Amino acid sequence: MTILLGLICEGGIVIATDTQGTGDNFSLPSDKISIVNFKGDKTLVAKAGNCLLSNRTVEIIQEKADDIELNHPRQLVGLAESAIRQIRDQMIDEDQKKWIAENPFELLLAQCGPYEPSLFLATSLGITNKFEKYYATAGCGAELAECLLNEFILKPKTVAEAVAVAVYIVGKVKRYDPFCGGPTTIKVAPRISNFPQKEEGGLSKDGLFKVFDWPQDYVDDLERELAVSEQAGRPKRMEMLSDTLKKIGTIWWEKHLESNSGASNEQT
Repeated sequence: MTILLGLICEGGIVIATDTQGTGDNFSLPSDKISIVNFKGDKTLVAKAGNCLLSNRTVEIIQEKADDIELNHPRQLVGLAESAIRQIRDQMIDEDQKKWIAENPFELLLAQCGPYEPSLFLATSLGITNKFEKYYATAGCGAELAECLLNEFILKPKTVAEAVAVAVYIVGKVKRYDPFCGGPTTIKVAPRISNFPQKEEGGLSKDGLFKVFDWPQDYVDDLERELAVSEQAGRPKRMEMLSDTLKKIGTIWWEKHLESNSGASNEQT
């Protein structure tokens, strides 16, 4: 079980996940974000669902990408769809087909390269959709993450802002979803012009994108700081919400009584 989160900002793409892998009766650490290397470019793929099938699918994507240059905005999507078909075509008998149907997986695809950043979701059914919003969610924690993200009306501009939002959202999902847990991990594909950095990594052919891990100690410290800050501000927020509910509830109740009183007077 998993929470996958992708954010597109003016500075690039941020992908964040939890790291808890779940079996039938156990949990174990799991690396859920893979870097797919094209010739001269790198893209990101995050995995949810059955780890055996999703890992093998990403391996096939990488095998196909080794000798390919990114020259189409949906090229990563095409490779993912082809890899999923290859996996499904290997399931010949009915038991195998039933097993893959009972063990679904999802891939969150971050198309970087020389094109405008885009987020796609590929499912084990072979269906791929593009996210039209600035964010994408997948995994068992997707609905909760979606609700929380609706609180962020403005799209984050910088990579640093997007990382903070991602750490906050994934942290909240881990708190309330027992199937999500472990440290939050983040990989970033920033626009080089907007985010100077010295880490080693692949540059796209026009120098636009570079993929790297966001420092884990930074992520851990930020998650703790956000949790402390939220807890400190909670009493004030609850007080404001309580006052608002009381005020609105009283106003509408008085309107209801007034309306009923008027209707009774008309009848008499």
